[in-house]
Amino acid sequence: MLNNQEMFEANLAFFEEVQPALYELLRAYEPLGEVIEDDGDVDILFDGTRLYNTGAQAYVENQLRNFWAQPERTNIQPISSDNVDAEGQEVLFNVLKYAEKQEITFSTHRVIDQTYHLLILGVGLGLHIQELLDRAKPRNVVIVEPNLEFLYQSLKTFDWVKFGSYFRESGAYFHFIIDGNVTHATQEMRSLFRSYGPVSFDGLTVYRHYENPFNSAVVKYIVEHGDMTYSGLGFFEDELNMIANTHKNLRTGQERMFFANLSPKDFPVFVVGSGPSLDSSMDVIRENQHKAIVISCGTALAPLLRGGVTPDFHVELERGELQAKIPSLVSGDFDLSKICLVASSTVVEEVKAVFSNRVYFMRHMLSSYPIFSGNSRNCLRNPSPMVGNAGCSFAQDTGFREFYLFGMDLGFRDEAAHHSDTAAYWDLNGRDFRMLWDRFAPGNFGGRIMSSYVFQWSRDSLEASMQASSQGYQYYNCSDGTRIKGALPLLPEFVSLSEPSAPKAEFIEKLINGFPVYTQDVFRQHWVDGVLRQQIRDLGESLVNAIEDNPDLSSKKYVSTLTRMVDPSGYDDSAKMVLRGSLYHLLIISEYYLDRVIDSEKREMFSNYLREQLIKGIQDMCRIADVEFTHLEEHGTLKDKAS
Repeated sequence: MLNNQEMFEANLAFFEEVQPALYELLRAYEPLGEVIEDDGDVDILFDGTRLYNTGAQAYVENQLRNFWAQPERTNIQPISSDNVDAEGQEVLFNVLKYAEKQEITFSTHRVIDQTYHLLILGVGLGLHIQELLDRAKPRNVVIVEPNLEFLYQSLKTFDWVKFGSYFRESGAYFHFIIDGNVTHATQEMRSLFRSYGPVSFDGLTVYRHYENPFNSAVVKYIVEHGDMTYSGLGFFEDELNMIANTHKNLRTGQERMFFANLSPKDFPVFVVGSGPSLDSSMDVIRENQHKAIVISCGTALAPLLRGGVTPDFHVELERGELQAKIPSLVSGDFDLSKICLVASSTVVEEVKAVFSNRVYFMRHMLSSYPIFSGNSRNCLRNPSPMVGNAGCSFAQDTGFREFYLFGMDLGFRDEAAHHSDTAAYWDLNGRDFRMLWDRFAPGNFGGRIMSSYVFQWSRDSLEASMQASSQGYQYYNCSDGTRIKGALPLLPEFVSLSEPSAPKAEFIEKLINGFPVYTQDVFRQHWVDGVLRQQIRDLGESLVNAIEDNPDLSSKKYVSTLTRMVDPSGYDDSAKMVLRGSLYHLLIISEYYLDRVIDSEKREMFSNYLREQLIKGIQDMCRIADVEFTHLEEHGTLKDKAS
């Protein structure tokens, strides 16, 4: 029976058990309205105004009928070889070849109601929730309700205890976001999707229980920024190479390792990227270079040197071909002996070869971190996704307090001028080289900036790092690019610095010498031949067993099980980090095509084949890792996967 005290008390007890913090809010809450019964239906009454008017049950029945006729779901672009790595490409090829042979066809949209992620915007009296669970059979449910009043009143009308039994029996997850701040709510929502199912953004189902500006803003965020949920998942071969590069870089026992020291440093710092606005700032940087620590980020090295500025530190983040070529491109024309390289331990040897002073840092989310360090003070806190983030994080984590950003445009105003006119991009790619963009961002000095999800990701990371390091810090954005919250817009010509109180060269030498040497004894403590190979074999066997224990792929339980096993947010297990990126890609392929099989009678047959391919993909990665790391231990290099 609706609206009874027994249900209310049972529901309160449920929240006390599963959501203690939320329980305390509900227990202490003083309601502003009341639940009324009218002709067998219920409603919420506020100062003479009803929420539903027609009654909650009648409202929900009509809303659900309309919703299932046209569900609101995300629909990603078709999976192609460009979206996945080599392991994924092989599985994708086999899957599509099998489908063609068996005359299995796919819809452009999902053909089933079942979803992995279910986002419910609005609790109301909760009468819509159970049907959503029963029909969508989600593995991860996020309920967003900015008004605690509604959740409180639903304790009288909706069986939350039964709601909880769905998750106990299925092993699925549920989360509540009770926050009226759109930014806070969307950030938490994005984190939950990423942590509990990063491969399942496709098909994310959104149910709006009522229309209001808050819910509209949340949906707008998903439409415009949802791709951030499944970006940067990682690749198997990348992880192999990052471990191999770290092994090569650190085994000498002579390299310095970054060690965070937040004690305040007196010098202001210039963090310099190679955005197009760098050119108009060069005079200011050159005139003030003796007053500030100059940090060159990636492709900014060439423009600075060509503009008469010798950076004090040069930061490199990635291990790609471009990063290998940039230092050698300028080393023949310029003296790099006074520049200290600050690089991820994963960079290729060609980068370090032209710098006599080097400091390596670790990255939490790479497989090289737990096996070669495990000490968070060896890491930059916010180095990703772009090298400008690494440059800023290095300055923050070294203790600098006054920051000036130059050429950190994170986009461009002119498609033909997406980098500094003297950046290495033009040397290596030609003047016709164009960068892709798919969105606009607000400009630091007004207007709009052409941007992309990577630039946006970089901006979000910068904003988060500035917010985390804000008290006692000053940030000035002197770049004519994307606005960065937390950094005060400042035209370069208004930069005014005092003369340094101590010689800069002495300060830098002391700073570099303060980083510890990664000795051979330290190396041997961390790397023991055969250990990682065995850990990968053991994990691979467990993953295969998990798939075999969940033969019905259509239930999607296998996705949550495998996701939990490789721990999306964890960074303390190298074996998991080696396999999980490409495992995610295999799951994306599996989920995308399984949910689009038009002929339902062929879905089980197709599911069985997908299961075989997933198992084969995992076993192949374990075999390759064993071969490659054996060769690394015996010869110092990977055998076939070096890149």
